[in-house]
Amino acid sequence: MSDSAAQLASSRAAEGGARQGTVLAGRNHTLALRLDGTVWAWGSNASGQLGDGTAVTRTMPVQVLGVAEASSISAGNNYSLALDVYGMAFSWGNNSQGQLGTGNSTPRNYGDSVEEMNSVVGIAAGETHALALRTDGTLWSWGTNTYGEAGTGQAGFSNEWPVKVKTPSGRGVPGGGRQLQCRGAGGRLGLVLGAQSPGPGGGWEHRHAAAVARECPRPRRAVRHRGHRARACDSRRQGCVVLG
Repeated sequence: MSDSAAQLASSRAAEGGARQGTVLAGRNHTLALRLDGTVWAWGSNASGQLGDGTAVTRTMPVQVLGVAEASSISAGNNYSLALDVYGMAFSWGNNSQGQLGTGNSTPRNYGDSVEEMNSVVGIAAGETHALALRTDGTLWSWGTNTYGEAGTGQAGFSNEWPVKVKTPSGRGVPGGGRQLQCRGAGGRLGLVLGAQSPGPGGGWEHRHAAAVARECPRPRRAVRHRGHRARACDSRRQGCVVLG
């Protein structure tokens, strides 16, 4: 076993259980979050998605630069996201569609913060767009918007910096606060489901427990789901969902 693999395997529980070890697969790379808050990656690195300061493909884990005390991670199509314990969102890798949220389309091979994305409780990397959920319940997106996945009511162009998703009646995603988590990989269309008893949540489209992909650039109201609070956001190839 290599030194990096041994370090990855030997991580121990953080005090109070504040962090959870996680391994996620992107399109051509893999991300791992150690219990000590460091982020590791391996696989293709052509776009800098491993975040080790190079473009060298790695067959063993290497540590992502610029990210410490991470609490969650997400892997997209040749780019990566991380969230730290202070609510800051970080991104690195391919940026051809503005999916790093830096205000430009320049890729980077190390972790750095997403523009103005603080007080974040959840992140999700879609195929070439990203989502972030903030403590005030607002949902933000950046990157590709070909099919309206930004949720702004418009489609056909990319957003190189975070824009606020237009949830129904201006409402945020229910069940806000530290309970919210957001994770996933892949995705072109967006779906948000939130439920806070007894009120409904909001989303691009939702049918009870199964998502129905629909080209609607603005979120639609979700079906009422009693007795649960929104806790997780999962971005897949056909959508993103916040579930309780």
